[in-house]
Amino acid sequence: MSHLPIDVMDDIECLKEQLYKTIPNMTLWYDVLRSIVLISGAEKAILTLRDKKDADLYFPKDVRVELQSPMFFGFSGKEIDEYIHHYQDIDPWTEVEANNPPIFPYALSTFVDREELIKTGFIEWLEPQGINDCAVLSVHTSRDHWVALNVFYDIEKPDIKRRVLDLLSAFQPLMAGVWEAGQQFRAKCATPDSLKYFIEQLCHPALIVNRHSEVIDRNREAESLLGSSEELISTQNNKFWLTNSTLRGLLYRANENIGSREFLPSSPPKEVIYHDKKRYTITLLESGEDILGEDKALRLISIENDTCLSPMYL
Repeated sequence: MSHLPIDVMDDIECLKEQLYKTIPNMTLWYDVLRSIVLISGAEKAILTLRDKKDADLYFPKDVRVELQSPMFFGFSGKEIDEYIHHYQDIDPWTEVEANNPPIFPYALSTFVDREELIKTGFIEWLEPQGINDCAVLSVHTSRDHWVALNVFYDIEKPDIKRRVLDLLSAFQPLMAGVWEAGQQFRAKCATPDSLKYFIEQLCHPALIVNRHSEVIDRNREAESLLGSSEELISTQNNKFWLTNSTLRGLLYRANENIGSREFLPSSPPKEVIYHDKKRYTITLLESGEDILGEDKALRLISIENDTCLSPMYL
């Protein structure tokens, strides 16, 4: 952090404390973004969910409606709206990030010069905000997405790019660590005691799973079924698994897709699949998106005997 002025050292210590505070509360990343901007001399910063294939930004439903988020610092509602509805499609930086995963921070100006920004028209969104370059860093990578930290600044300011990159490089290990710790914290808190009590009262096997069909919790009936049934086994990574590949594929797809449906507490979305005189019911237990837009909702999978003939049987 040699390019950072001495008078920000107290702010750097504060930034460390702020990062640890994000573990139980994701919304406090707003304070982290603000401190990064303050310490480095940048203008704006965002933390977003990116698609692993094309690095496209994902905007949660709430952000599209309210045009604000604790994961955005320095952007007005008008600027967010303009990006979502026009400039996202012509953003030349997205392709760079897709082709060059930012496992270490770098500046987008390394790949896209000012002429390209003018040619694409993206400069028309940037310049009114007093920004013309951006540093990017991957904070976390998951199966389908990665979490991007973007810091925006005016490259004409002396040493600004180096100060931003120095700060991101210095804090990259801590950022990755607190993000992972936050994921683990939320996973442990995911199943409240009331839900555990509920599934234990059921007389049939019931499992609480996530979008990827990984088992978060299960009742005693499911415990006795796991590993002892021809239909159901538990793998080493604790993923819900069925030996019938057709049924397994149907359940996995239904379990993943149900998160995109609107959640109503009075009438939660359900998917039912019948197979070999058994009824598999998937129930969405909460709203699908977290603050970044990633599907973190819990599902309930119930397995019941069903002797009724149905055209939906496999």
